[in-house]
Amino acid sequence: MRDTVAAYELLMERGRSGVPYNVCSGRAYPIQEVVQALVARARVPLEIRIDPARYRPNDTPLLLGSPARLIDETGWRPSISFDRMLTDVLDDWRDRTRRSRDA
Repeated sequence: MRDTVAAYELLMERGRSGVPYNVCSGRAYPIQEVVQALVARARVPLEIRIDPARYRPNDTPLLLGSPARLIDETGWRPSISFDRMLTDVLDDWRDRTRRSRDA
């Protein structure tokens, strides 16, 4: 079962109505790290080009959630690693592309 679904099930059983919960790992991943990890999994050569015109000066430099309340109240903990999640997402998109191409 995927982490988010497991968290939602636990919240339905043990969560308090009206209380916000963060379903997250508690670790932030810089976009550069995400891109590098995806490029490392690519099956074709890729070139990453940064377009300075797309930079937004008002972007939040760090967005980090805390799963503390979720863990304390439900016992949930993330079980799928960042690497596994990226591989699974990429494999899913490869499969979708293959199916739409074969259709």
